[in-house]
Parts: sequence; structure tokens; C-alpha cells
Amino acid sequence: MSKKDIEEARFKALAEKVAAVEALKKAIFPPHGDVIAEAGAIPPLMALLTNGSNPQDQRAAAEVLAVLSFKPRMPAAIVAAGGIGALVALLRNWSEDHLYLGNEAAQALNHLYRDDVGAVESAA
Repeated sequence: MSKKDIEEARFKALAEKVAAVEALKKAIFPPHGDVIAEAGAIPPLMALLTNGSNPQDQRAAAEVLAVLSFKPRMPAAIVAAGGIGALVALLRNWSEDHLYLGNEAAQALNHLYRDDVGAVESAA
């Protein structure tokens, strides 16, 4: 495989990930968001945040959690799954190379604290 073929394969894989995240974000909005969360999507997203070695995957998970956190019952579920600690850890460890990762984590935290759901977890 040539260098050009390898680069094209990497680009295609990245484009597929981006398309999958965009499709998931669209699916999260009514009426599908509750179904996705109730199907158990939050714990795997949290695992990806805490155990993921690929910043692009972590960003995608943070982005989806940020969108989910807008929904009425989702902030409590995200906090219960360890969302505060995982998102704070991303903020502590972000770098200039992964600026968007920090932005997504901050946005998700902002949504969690919007209704004081995160404040209860932080006080504990």
C-alpha cells in the first residue's frame, strides 16, 4: 500500500467517524434522545471519555454528552454515570493540539450545571 493509499484510508475512516457522530447528534434530538439514553448509551460514552486513547473519539463522546445534557432527564443520568469527574479530567488534560476536546467538555459541564444537577455531585 502506498503512502497516498494509507492517507486516503485514514481520511476515509475519519470522515466515517464524523458522519456517524453527526448522525447520532441528529438522532439525539426529539423524539429519539430519550430512547438512545434509555437504551444504555450513556455508560459506553462515559467509558470512551475515561478510557479512550483517541482524542477524536473522546471529543465525539463529549459532544454527544453535551447534546444529551440539554434533555430534561439526561443531566442526572450523565452525572450518575460519573460525568462530572470524566469531563473535568478532560479539561485538566487537554492540549493545544486537542483544543476542541476541551471545548466540548466545557460545554457539557456548562449544561450539567445549568440546572444545578452537577452542583449536587460536586458538593458530594
